[in-house]
Amino acid sequence: MSDSEDENPTLELKLPDYLPLKQELIRDFEKSFKNTTVTDIIKQQTRQIEETAEKYIKFILDHPQFEFDESTISQFIQSLENLMKSSFELSKLEQIRHSPEISSVAAREESDLTLESLNSYQNMTRPNFSDVIREKYLDFESPKLSQKYKDLESNHKYFKYLSDILFVIKNPEDPIPDDNEDEELNVSGGKISLKDPLSLNYYSDPVISKRCQHTFERSYIEEQFKRSDRERRPTHCPIAACSQEIKRSDLEPDILMVIRVRTFKKLETRAKDVDTIV
Repeated sequence: MSDSEDENPTLELKLPDYLPLKQELIRDFEKSFKNTTVTDIIKQQTRQIEETAEKYIKFILDHPQFEFDESTISQFIQSLENLMKSSFELSKLEQIRHSPEISSVAAREESDLTLESLNSYQNMTRPNFSDVIREKYLDFESPKLSQKYKDLESNHKYFKYLSDILFVIKNPEDPIPDDNEDEELNVSGGKISLKDPLSLNYYSDPVISKRCQHTFERSYIEEQFKRSDRERRPTHCPIAACSQEIKRSDLEPDILMVIRVRTFKKLETRAKDVDTIV
């Protein structure tokens, strides 16, 4: 070993596991949440997808010669789902930001890391700011939060609407799966009736009551209203076992029933054509 190496021994410095948090980083952390650009983009894209999907649905409904394309509806659903997941992730980060653990770390007043303070920081066992954030984020991966996301999907009206459309395209006579098993449905033999309960004909212009969720042919239920008006009495739902009073203002077009009937008739026609060929 040379004399020069003895005179100038190498000093090995090792950074401590814990590093003090600079206030500038805290300010940057807070500032990142004040930027609403991402949230605005998610809202804008969600609105655009819903508007495009609505135009597509209206076009198909206005042109009976065309059929709904399952892949197109699925793409709309997937796009909305991706945006909902992004929005959900942002909400998780917001909750992390306001958690007591994060606030506690952010409130620390610590000196900068210098040669003089190096030894004291090497002896610290505190978690770093990034570790606290990571730990809180993992907490939000719990099954309980997964259920919250499922609830978010269920409460997103247009997402559910598109999902229901996709279901009835594939299963025109089947009731839409619902967590509420007690919900009263107009079901006959486990199937949805595609015929008006008053005329017993297939629906042509179906309307659904917002009060009891039963569907009627517009012209026939209108006759019921007129009869009730003449007799000066309220109109009740004509479905057996349903005594709900209904008004004209309670009715709205039943788009799902329109799709059910149209899909069913086309499937029926195809089946007859196959039988004819065979």
